[in-house]
Amino acid sequence: MLVGTIIGIWISLSLLLGFLGQKRHIGFRQTFWTSMLLSPIVGFWTMKGSPKHRPEPEGIDALHFSGEAMLSYQQGNYDRAIHYYQRSLEVREESHSVHFSLACLYSLKKMKDEAFTHLQKAVEYGMKYPRKIYTHSDLEYLREQSDFDEFSERLEEYLQKLEQTAEKA
Repeated sequence: MLVGTIIGIWISLSLLLGFLGQKRHIGFRQTFWTSMLLSPIVGFWTMKGSPKHRPEPEGIDALHFSGEAMLSYQQGNYDRAIHYYQRSLEVREESHSVHFSLACLYSLKKMKDEAFTHLQKAVEYGMKYPRKIYTHSDLEYLREQSDFDEFSERLEEYLQKLEQTAEKA
């Protein structure tokens, strides 16, 4: 009877440690079998020594970061919005909408080089309505810069090439 109780406790502790090990690099299976074959004490220390899972950027939903960024943008917390949009780009570098939003934010912060960089990327990555660059209120500072004329010329050339390509197709 005592042996059955000890075996039951041993298995229960091994299962518990296995479930706790799921949140670590070692995982359920290795934690469980280490606990079963060696002892729950060894299984515990093996599990504790294993690093916690840190999801890779590809596994993180870009919409979460974009949602946080939009909320911060609307609240006027531009630094926080930039942080979250940058995190979103870690997941999806080629998001034209994120680059456009970053261009707007940098324009509001009067950081023209960063704003032009992201505006260019927004266009390159297929911004749906590039002419809104000329009307969007958050880009007003950028349009006042002497560099904007050069950017505008390159943009118009690019748009003409796109139209010509579309006509040929």
